[in-house]
Amino acid sequence: MTEKIYIECENCGFEEQEVLKKKIYNKSAYYLVRCPNCGAVREVVDKVKLSQAKIIISRYDISESKVINIPEDETYKVGDTIEVDGEKVEITKIETPEPVKSALGKDIKVIWGKSLSIPKKLGISINDRSRTYGIHIYIPNDFEFEVGKVYRINDGLFRLKKIKTEKGEEIEVDLGRVGETVEVNTELLEILINNGYIPVVSPIGLDEKGEAYNLNADTVAGDIAGALKAERLILITDVDGIMDDINNPETLHRKLTASELKEMIEDGRIKGGMIPKAESALYALEHGVKSVHIINGKIPHALLLEIFTEEGIGTMITRD
Repeated sequence: MTEKIYIECENCGFEEQEVLKKKIYNKSAYYLVRCPNCGAVREVVDKVKLSQAKIIISRYDISESKVINIPEDETYKVGDTIEVDGEKVEITKIETPEPVKSALGKDIKVIWGKSLSIPKKLGISINDRSRTYGIHIYIPNDFEFEVGKVYRINDGLFRLKKIKTEKGEEIEVDLGRVGETVEVNTELLEILINNGYIPVVSPIGLDEKGEAYNLNADTVAGDIAGALKAERLILITDVDGIMDDINNPETLHRKLTASELKEMIEDGRIKGGMIPKAESALYALEHGVKSVHIINGKIPHALLLEIFTEEGIGTMITRD
């Protein structure tokens, strides 16, 4: 709704003017107004009485409190958008000091608001085959998701399954653009390897129509190792290996067989992000890889210590 002020038009005498632009200063207010009767546009500077109010602005997970000057005779309502030091803020609560839906500036003690000038923090839950994990992204406040549309998030391609709004409403859409490996074409990989190159493979696959799908990186590593009949598959993570308790280094399993690893998956001892690594290890062993190693990449010289020392530093898994 267009804001209006009641002053006489100098051109036609009409008393109601539409506000096109407004700025509030310490002792005055500047208006750019248009007459709805004759269309004349002019600037108006008006002396105003100001009162002070505390405003609490929410941004992401933090809030900022400051004191602002507001016109005593102006009415403020929950849902209105005001400008505070160049930042657009939507009013979410007004206290006089009791909570009210609207009030004159002279009666307001505290204004609560959320910033509209910065991106909104959005939580996303991603279902990636056998595991689910959460990430956060930032989007413009006026961004609208479209049902069934594919979005690129952190270099992965996803089609949304469910959106939960701030009010708790849920919208069902198609499940994410996550695929599974059907076949690994090793021709290019073998050419590169035989010519002394180290291939770096992005875990994105194509279907028969050329549509791209996000693949689990751990799973792809096992699929490629199996297809190449690699000597070893080394999975680098941020924990020491397969452990009964990640907070207790003494529970690290130095050596496991494929059947022991499978039993640990089935009885729930392997959890979270370690599950796709364990499943990838089993697949690789079943398809010709001699051993799989899960090591902590944060340890200096981790690869050398695992391969060239007797005891290693992580978990080695072998066929039965």
